[in-house]
Amino acid sequence: MFSGRNNRFKADLKFSVIFGSVFWISALIIYLFVFIYIFSTLRQEARSGIQVRLLGYWAIDQSGGHGVLKDSIDVDVLLSGEAPFFVRISDDFNNTVLLTVPANWESFDFRKLEEKSPVAGGFITLRSPQLDYVLEVGNISITENYTLQVGMSDENRQQIMSLLSGSLGAALVILVGVSFIIGFIVSHRFLLPVRRLEKAVAEVIETGKIESRIQERPKAGELDQLIVSFNRMLSKIEELVKGMAGALDTVAHDLRTPLTRFRMVAEKALSRQEYSGIEPAKESYRTALEQAVIESDTVLRMMTMLMDISEAETGTLKLNKTEFSPIEKIREVVDVYLLIAEDRNISITIEEPAWTGVLSADPDRFRQAAGNLIDNAVKYGRDNGSVIISVSSTEGELTVSFRDDGEGISEADLPEIWKRLYRGKSSKDGLGLGLSLVNAIVMAHQGRVEVESRLEEGSVFRMIFPLSLQC
Repeated sequence: MFSGRNNRFKADLKFSVIFGSVFWISALIIYLFVFIYIFSTLRQEARSGIQVRLLGYWAIDQSGGHGVLKDSIDVDVLLSGEAPFFVRISDDFNNTVLLTVPANWESFDFRKLEEKSPVAGGFITLRSPQLDYVLEVGNISITENYTLQVGMSDENRQQIMSLLSGSLGAALVILVGVSFIIGFIVSHRFLLPVRRLEKAVAEVIETGKIESRIQERPKAGELDQLIVSFNRMLSKIEELVKGMAGALDTVAHDLRTPLTRFRMVAEKALSRQEYSGIEPAKESYRTALEQAVIESDTVLRMMTMLMDISEAETGTLKLNKTEFSPIEKIREVVDVYLLIAEDRNISITIEEPAWTGVLSADPDRFRQAAGNLIDNAVKYGRDNGSVIISVSSTEGELTVSFRDDGEGISEADLPEIWKRLYRGKSSKDGLGLGLSLVNAIVMAHQGRVEVESRLEEGSVFRMIFPLSLQC
């Protein structure tokens, strides 16, 4: 019991970890995308500001020269309330001609700007060993011999990104915790049908009882369909088990009678005391053995039919399909039953014009099924009555009908007649397997059987085969 609970808790834990991991990875990807986007946007804005200042100084230099430019720079540095910046003018040998730097940037080594020739329109990064932020330096040529550089720090950007990183990081941690809890709750809810199913399966295994069912929820989800299917499976298994139990009881009962007669006949034949002479004993032995053979044939026929039905219902019945004329096979079967029908003055006729096409099926099984239906029609038909057989084809199906004017079948018996070993009140010395075998054979050919019947009015049995089975 505790092991089952531990396993269920582990399943919930694994599901929540997976859910939390997927959520965390997705959130992390979004976080990185947002972080990079904001960083790129702020850097682009800063560089745009540097470029605007560069263009402004370039215009002043072009109109008034270096002296006016220097005065303008001094005034800007003094009056500007914006972010601090530095200005540098270098000659064509990259020597510093003019450098205006805020006092708090003395830790930056501006001599490094002379080590690398500036590229007009490009940007250079200048770092300080004492400060966390860097200077981004933009370049523009103001004359053929002079280059103007303006640099601004990314301190504000780093502060914004640091604040954003901390906020998003805290939010990410909270979201991961929340996603783990939500994942645990969702997994518990989502796996509830599986747990109920597991509990029911364990109960069936432990007790062997299949009568219990899992309660189905009104609003069933995808996994709840498992419970619906499981309940249907249990119902089907219960029905099959009860059917098997009933079939075994019936078989045991039906086999007991012929086996008992078999034994009595054999014992009587082996008893020599009741015979006074040799010839009567020989005749009695012969009669006894004939009766024993008849009874053994009955048992063998029952067992063979039961095996055929089981194979057909499980899909393992071997069918030797060939193309043949159904009407010819029916005529062969009718010839066999003519003598039996004549004893009761029952006529067996095949309606004309009969369908003359061919069917791809097992001819022996087809003849066996048709024979059982003709046998029933003759057996339960009226004296001086008739059996009419018709063969027709409609919408890709072959229909073989057997109509009799016999005693008919009650409405209560109709749903039961196809079951194994079922014999109605009017059954006459049958095994109760004939119609079951007919149904099994037709179903093995992907067909179906139908029946219409009324008491005292006769019956119509139909075998319907799909003509798509033709080769």
